[in-house]
Amino acid sequence: MKRIFFVYFFIYLFLISLPQTVLAQFSGSPQPAYFGVVDVDTIFDFFNWLLGGIGIISLFGFFIAVILYATAAGDEDRVAQGGRTFFYSLAGIVIYIAGYFLLKYVQNLLMPASV
Repeated sequence: MKRIFFVYFFIYLFLISLPQTVLAQFSGSPQPAYFGVVDVDTIFDFFNWLLGGIGIISLFGFFIAVILYATAAGDEDRVAQGGRTFFYSLAGIVIYIAGYFLLKYVQNLLMPASV
């Protein structure tokens, strides 16, 4: 179990530390800085990356859970480990979906669409 946790942790760190080259190509009109130095778009982009990493790690956990369960060959410990991994991956997907909707809700509150 510790091994899977460390794999998830290092994948998470890798995804978070990826350079955001898309932000360097910003061509829209600049938004006012509501929070001082950092504008709202940068904050939302960061949380989109964070949610994307959580979603990818959760989907990767589903694959690991299926492999653990399929290769258990009657071993009760591996079946239980596969079930726990599946449960944690499902919890990650629920967190991803809830975070996505919460982020979009807050984004619509702070930056309403112009007509």
